[in-house]
Amino acid sequence: MSHWMEQTIWVQFFPNEFLMPARIWSQDIVDPLCMILYTCQDGNPVRVAELCGNPGLSLASEIAPTASIVGFREEWFKLLLSIICLEEAHLPTLFAELAVVPAYDSKDVQLGYDEFSPDQAFLISTCGRINIITISNEFTLYILGLFRKASGLFDFSVEGNLSLPIGSSRINVLEPMRNTQDTRGALLSSGLLDLLLYLLHELEPPPIIRKAINQGQHQGSADSKQLKQYPYEGFRRDIIVDGITLLMQQCITDEDNPFLREWGIWTIRNLFEGKTKNQQAVTELELRGTVNTPKIAKLGLRMELDQKSGRPKLVNFA
Repeated sequence: MSHWMEQTIWVQFFPNEFLMPARIWSQDIVDPLCMILYTCQDGNPVRVAELCGNPGLSLASEIAPTASIVGFREEWFKLLLSIICLEEAHLPTLFAELAVVPAYDSKDVQLGYDEFSPDQAFLISTCGRINIITISNEFTLYILGLFRKASGLFDFSVEGNLSLPIGSSRINVLEPMRNTQDTRGALLSSGLLDLLLYLLHELEPPPIIRKAINQGQHQGSADSKQLKQYPYEGFRRDIIVDGITLLMQQCITDEDNPFLREWGIWTIRNLFEGKTKNQQAVTELELRGTVNTPKIAKLGLRMELDQKSGRPKLVNFA
């Protein structure tokens, strides 16, 4: 397409004439429309400013719900979002446009209601799958704000074991945090690690760890939750130890979380390598119980804790 033709199409059709096809629920229209918009802007500063201004964002807010319903076959919609949301940093404004009730400050992610709209979840999820060389700190921190808000809306007691995307918008909004590793420095300084550890703590332990905990309670072990109620000398140290233990509990096989064991081991390796205090904290951990898995039981064996040595041992009960 020549520059003259791009200019002519832009002047004649942007934005009003593009609004009607943007509202038609058809992939056959979404893909070509996004291709035309992306091609015509062609890095032209004036057209980019118009695309990211009020008329352009209103047009994008019509295209996004349509793409959410009918989907898209080609990459043009994602390319269009890469200009608006990543390169020009207008994600907060477009996100606000897609709210059910736009009653919040989009820049501070202060929601005026306790739910995200499906269109907002679709926008964030799509942005999280855009392949781009660099991601700005501004974009990442905004995603972190959404992640923090969405995790606060999530009820760990009744929701879980679901695959993304699902029908819950607040859960789908959690997904893009997996793709913001290029700006880990900004994330860590903004409290991401504390947030992730908190969320990990809110989850139930993996089944094999949960079984061990239950067995330990039946054997009369102390309730560790009481320690949180009575601070004492060394309380901060014990919190750190609890964090290490929490991470170590992820180094197991879990059918609902493929590669959890591998990622857990990699995390522990980084946590311990060259860090004597962390290593010392682990050496002071006490084995309180054992778990008998179905595979061990089929062999006519069971795991027991040797009371003298404090080490686990296999016992033949067949």
